[in-house]
Formats: sequence, structure tokens, C-alpha cells
Amino acid sequence: MEERLAARKSETAEFLLIGKRERHTHNTWMHNSPKLLGKETTNYAYLHPEDAVEKGIRDGDWVRIKGLDGAELRVPCRLSADLKRKVVALPHGWGHVYAAGWHHARERSGVNVNVLASDSVWRIESFAGMTWMNGIPVDVEPVRPAKRKKRKSGSGAPGDGG
Repeated sequence: MEERLAARKSETAEFLLIGKRERHTHNTWMHNSPKLLGKETTNYAYLHPEDAVEKGIRDGDWVRIKGLDGAELRVPCRLSADLKRKVVALPHGWGHVYAAGWHHARERSGVNVNVLASDSVWRIESFAGMTWMNGIPVDVEPVRPAKRKKRKSGSGAPGDGG
């Protein structure tokens, strides 16, 4: 057990990822009902405003959240002074791309936060044998729109040389 805890403490990243519950989605079960879910179409990563300023992120910008083993998610960001610094909160229960029979839920985007959880033996809580679901070391960076290349005259298709 001490060996696992030491390995866990040695993992470093700029942020710690925690889950977040949202009243309007109630974990997942409201996602397939248009009347219950309302206007929300995605989940958001929540950052402290001071962390966002340091990273050049504004409210509504897209961010990349990357785990230590290379898994990553891209999601829009909201700022919240209710969070502790260097913590990113991402609501769970989204990302229903493969959910059979959930046609309303699949119409909404959102990302599945579980992608960032690991099944590595060093990242499993030993008592229950469960993956660590909170306090996951991650890095967060802004997703910048790709710069458009100036096109020469021609068809306008990329790579046509004009």
C-alpha cells in the first residue's frame, strides 16, 4: 500500500482534476430527456479565474485537459472563483457517443471525464480496487484555433496551389 501511495504522490502535473455534479443533469439520468436537461448541450471544464489568466484562457474558450498517460479531452471552459487554485472540475455523465438507445443524449456533445481515469495498477485505490476518480493529475492548456493559410488564386481548395 505504501508503495502505491508513494507512486501516486510522485505524479506531478499542473492541475488536479475533480468531478463536479450539476443540478440540471443529475449525473446522467436526465440526459436523455429534452424537457429535463433543458438548453445545456455540453459539459464545461471549470477553472479558477486566476489560473485562467495565467494560462491565457477566457470564459468560453476551449481547453485541452491532458492526463499523465497521454489521454486528453477538449471541452469549453467556464470560470469559477468557487474552485481552489490549480484545480479543474469537469462534470461527469457526458459523452454519450456510444450509448445505445440514448438518441437525445447522443445529440448533445460533451466529453466523458472517465477517459482521463487510468486503470494502471499504480492508480487504483487498493481498498475497493477502484480507479482514482478525483485528484487526477492533469495539465490544462488553451486550444487555439488553427491559423488559416493565405490562399493563392485558384479553386480555393487547400493544397491546390492556385
